[in-house]
Amino acid sequence: MKYPDYYGGASINDKGRLIILVTEKPGYYKQIFRKIIGHKDLDVRKCEYSLNQLKDCMKAVDLYRDNNPEYFRDISNLYYISDSKNKVIVTLKKFNEAGIEEFKSKVNNFKGIEFAESEGELYLAAELNPGMPILMIHPQKTGGSSMGFRARKNGVPGMVVSGHASLNGGNYFTDNGPVDFFGTCSVPIIGGPVDCAFVPVDVGTPSNKIFGSQNILSAQTNSPGEGTFVNFRGRYIANGGTIYDTGASATFKDKDNPSREYKYTNLTSVNLATPVQNGDSGGIVYSYVSSTNTRYNL
Repeated sequence: MKYPDYYGGASINDKGRLIILVTEKPGYYKQIFRKIIGHKDLDVRKCEYSLNQLKDCMKAVDLYRDNNPEYFRDISNLYYISDSKNKVIVTLKKFNEAGIEEFKSKVNNFKGIEFAESEGELYLAAELNPGMPILMIHPQKTGGSSMGFRARKNGVPGMVVSGHASLNGGNYFTDNGPVDFFGTCSVPIIGGPVDCAFVPVDVGTPSNKIFGSQNILSAQTNSPGEGTFVNFRGRYIANGGTIYDTGASATFKDKDNPSREYKYTNLTSVNLATPVQNGDSGGIVYSYVSSTNTRYNL
């Protein structure tokens, strides 16, 4: 994307004010931007480099990295545009005068580069997918179940999991090879039309890519009727079946504590080709509309 040559970028300062950078005539462009945005709560300041120049620098460093992967791996693993500083920030593993001069002579000598010390190696966080095997550990209970779907609660990203498989304060781990902690369960809701718990994600990346596939679970829901074919993905079972009733109410007993009962309403029953097993709780049920390639969460 090509930006106007006068435009240097924009950022929000710590007071929540919009700061727009231009390479020339800040007073003139301030009036222009106020008209475009529709309010006066912004500042326009003069800067040295256009955003196009900063992006050209990034592309040049990208190209050098791609053509010299082994060498570049030893000198830097992170570089980025700082809109607030109007600079390209390059982190160096050898952050000293020799390292800086080496980068300038071999990689790029753009005057808009600012160097900083690398904070170490970067590692990808585990992706958390609907239907993947998960494990809850709590002093009162330990058990496996299946991941639900990503959601936000009060702006906090997390994953929805089975309520009856959860306990408040239970620590959740992925359980598909490496057992990696990803969050601690908040208060489960069990009964009526709801059986879920929310796990704010501390480690990992909430995703709506269905476990074991490249298919994306839509954030939209629907309520298909009797006879509709739907799909299920859980810890053990990944197949489909037809809906044979909707709006059902049922009472379930807790397998670990038979004296405890859970009463549910507005349930949908599905006749799966293979019955679900212990550990499939929390898995996702979804319908597929091929005309729009959409997988609706039920």
